[in-house]
Amino acid sequence: MSRPLLGSIVLLAGCASYTPPPPPAPRDATPVLASAGYAWDAVIEVFAARNIPIRTIERVSGLIVTDNLNVGPEGKEWANCGSAGLGPSHGTYNVLVRGDSTRSMVKATVRWSLYVSEAADTECSTTHEWERRFEDQIKQLAEQQAVAMARASAADEDPPTGDQVTPGSRPAATPPAGPTDKEAAASRREREAEAARARAKLPRSNAELLLERNFQLAVADGERLGLIDAYGETARDTLVVDLTDEAMASSGLEYQLGRLFKGYLDTTGRSRASILELRHAGQRVGEYTWNGLARTDWR
Repeated sequence: MSRPLLGSIVLLAGCASYTPPPPPAPRDATPVLASAGYAWDAVIEVFAARNIPIRTIERVSGLIVTDNLNVGPEGKEWANCGSAGLGPSHGTYNVLVRGDSTRSMVKATVRWSLYVSEAADTECSTTHEWERRFEDQIKQLAEQQAVAMARASAADEDPPTGDQVTPGSRPAATPPAGPTDKEAAASRREREAEAARARAKLPRSNAELLLERNFQLAVADGERLGLIDAYGETARDTLVVDLTDEAMASSGLEYQLGRLFKGYLDTTGRSRASILELRHAGQRVGEYTWNGLARTDWR
């Protein structure tokens, strides 16, 4: 943002004729005819497709939050910043997913703001346009995935056997012991679902990541040494690691991060795109990749 524009905003904000925007009207969440799991996966997939970085991802509580991100001129359609006639310069996106195994709901909430100075900004009032479009996209994607999986499940149902013993006929030989048709179908559906998640680069749960022994050991050591506060994937090949205050001053941090990265590589098939995104106190402070540790905001 240019200095003259900043000056204009300051003058407008301090002018007696400036009128702040009215508060937004309340709005209900969007119902989704799919499970909370499908809705959650759809939210992650859409954020990844839009290249919106995620700061907080809490699947248990169903909450996803981003950093305060820059907004372009299209923001005038999404929020009212008052009589200054300007659109928002920044936005923080929150998405809440609730539901059960059959139905769910998704609600997006955006805090729009207009930058005024280092010490203050102007709160804007949302038009709900961005939120509605986002929720509609989640609803469509989640319901499509649910229908596709239901059809695949129906196709895997046991067909009528038609094997009947008639007088004089020889009974069919007993097949060797092995997985039942239903067990094989369930395994096949799980493989197909995992392949679909991989293609969409959807994140995996920590429980899935910890199945890899080397990763499990590296995480355990990092937590035991008081270096790692939390961790989780935000996209396939991207692991966000929240560092403790002790980690920021630790001389052994780089070594432990190297171990963690090697363990994480085992979970990604040693993908060259693998990355540890390092955060501290809610801020990105660096990353660890194949090139080693890179510190971007290390204090």
